Amino acid sequence: MTPRRWLVGGFDRGVAAAMRHLPTPAGQALAGAIARHVAPRLYPRLDAMARAAVPRLRPDLAPDAAVAALWDATTRTACEVPCYIRLHDEGRVTMRGEAALLALHRDRRPVILAGLHLGNWEILGLAAHRLDIPVAVVHDPPPAAEFRGQLLVRERLRAGARLLPLGREATWPALRAVREGREILYMLVDEVTEGRVMAPRLGRAAPLGGNLVQAVKLARLAGAAILPAYALRLPGPAGDPRFEACFLPPIEVPRTADRAADVAAGTAALDAAITPAVLRHLEQWFPLLYWR
Repeated sequence: MTPRRWLVGGFDRGVAAAMRHLPTPAGQALAGAIARHVAPRLYPRLDAMARAAVPRLRPDLAPDAAVAALWDATTRTACEVPCYIRLHDEGRVTMRGEAALLALHRDRRPVILAGLHLGNWEILGLAAHRLDIPVAVVHDPPPAAEFRGQLLVRERLRAGARLLPLGREATWPALRAVREGREILYMLVDEVTEGRVMAPRLGRAAPLGGNLVQAVKLARLAGAAILPAYALRLPGPAGDPRFEACFLPPIEVPRTADRAADVAAGTAALDAAITPAVLRHLEQWFPLLYWR
C-alpha cells in the first residue's frame, strides 16, 4: 500500500467513525468542510473534467458555482454512507410518485428500479425497502481491503438489501427474483466504467451500454416494468439535510419477435426518461466528475 493510500484509508476510517457517532448537524458540518477544502484538492483531474463538461451540458450554469455545488453534494453523499439509515429514521426523506411502485408491487408485477447517481442514491433503495418492498441490489463487489467499498456493503445489508454481484453470475438470480415479483431489482443505470459514463447519451454518438442496456434486456426477458427513480438532496440549511425520493412513470419494454428492435426501443425510452432529471439537477450528478 502506498503512503497516499494509507493516509486516505486512515482519513476515511476517521470520517466514517465521526459521521456514525456525531449528531446530524455536526456530521453535516464536517462533510461540508471536506467538500470545500479536501475533495477538490484530492481529485484535481476530476475537478477539471467537471468544469469542462458544465458548459457543454448546461451552458446557462456558471462552471465554478456548479462544480462547487457538485463537490458539496457528492462529498456529503460519500460521508453519509455510515449514517444514511439514520437520516431516513430522522424523517428527512419524503417521496414523490411512489404510488406507481406500490401499485406494481401490489399487482405482483416484476419491477426494475432504474436509479441515478443523483443526490443520495443509497437513500433511494432504502426508501423502497421502507415501503415494505424487498430490494435486491446489483453491485460490484469491492476488494476485501477496500474500506469504502466494504463499508457500503455492510450498510446496504444493514438497510435490508440483498446484494447480487455484477456480471454474468448475477444475471440468472436477478432474473429469477424479478420474474417472481418477490422483490424489486435496483440497478444504477448511469454508472462509470473504466472512466466512461455509460448513460445517458446526452448528445454523444457512442452507443449506450452498461447497466442501462442490461436493465432493458432483463425487463424484456422477465416482462418487468422499468421504474426510473432518483433521490434528490433538497435545498435548505446545510445542517438539516432533506431528501426527496422521486419515482417516474414506469416504462414497458416491447416484447415482439424482433429482440434487437425491442431492446433498442426500450433503451431509447429509458434514456429519454432519465435525461431531463440529469440535466435539471446536474450539480448533484456524481458522474459529471467523469464526463467527457
